Amino acid sequence: MKDDEKRIWAERVVRAVNLTFPDPKFENWHLIARIMPHALICAGFIDEWDFEFEDAALLLNQAGVYQYHWAEYEEAEKLYTRALAIYEKSLDSEHPDVALSLNNLAQLLQDTNRLAEAEPLMRRALSIDEQSFGLNHPNVARDLNNLAQLLQATNRLAEAEPMMRRALSIDELSFGENHPKVARDLNNLAQLLQDTNKLAEAEPLMRRVVEIVLRFTHDTSHPHPHLQAAIENYASLLQAMGNSDENIRSIISELGRCFNLSGQMDTEPSPELRAVIEQVMRDPSKIEEIGERLKQEDPALLLELVEWIKRQQQK
Repeated sequence: MKDDEKRIWAERVVRAVNLTFPDPKFENWHLIARIMPHALICAGFIDEWDFEFEDAALLLNQAGVYQYHWAEYEEAEKLYTRALAIYEKSLDSEHPDVALSLNNLAQLLQDTNRLAEAEPLMRRALSIDEQSFGLNHPNVARDLNNLAQLLQATNRLAEAEPMMRRALSIDELSFGENHPKVARDLNNLAQLLQDTNKLAEAEPLMRRVVEIVLRFTHDTSHPHPHLQAAIENYASLLQAMGNSDENIRSIISELGRCFNLSGQMDTEPSPELRAVIEQVMRDPSKIEEIGERLKQEDPALLLELVEWIKRQQQK
């Protein structure tokens, strides 16, 4: 096959895989796991033939989101960086897709402790989205949240707080008071208030976080991925406020009873998660093997494991 024909077929494959690539949401991860090998082959085609069309950038970005969620940061960064370069060439530099790509790369840089590299990307994304959508759009709230968390991480709390409050206000108006994105905003603001010793102000916000994830768990009959983290954060705040262990257990149990979920209010890992943790503790060298197995068989349990590891690292 001649090079021109190879290029044509490579482009067709990239476009076809992009069309079939699911939205990288939690509920689609089992589907994405099956198509990821094809997406990575396409990433090779994109580099080999220097493709610079939007579908190529979208596929790279979506695949990068999936790898980012599994903490495959080195691989995700390559995909994010290439996607951003294509978007900047194929679109206007102020296009919203450029802002999304900037945000994804910036979050990865923050998670890998490259805050100085991440900040200008976040500020640029915020500027683009404010110009594109106006000051009260959910994308702007997302950008504000990301930038505020970076500012918090660099101890610029006075600058971070009004951004978090603005993001919360936008998302409450956009999605309603009980949306998971509102829970995220409330948690971020409550954590910042706790860091500045405004515990009484943080408590009702953190309580609302627990109520939102409990409502999700009750309504869907599936535990919210951040249920355990929300309970642990609230318990930690109550402890910092001087509550006894017995009083904390009573407060948290009462919240569970309000949603008929008393059995899910334990701050300890679930039996299923505990079994996986024990496997990892017995032989830490098998963590990648265990992760790959769970990715195929039980993505929800793998997410629980990832969240548990993150919480242990923060302690």
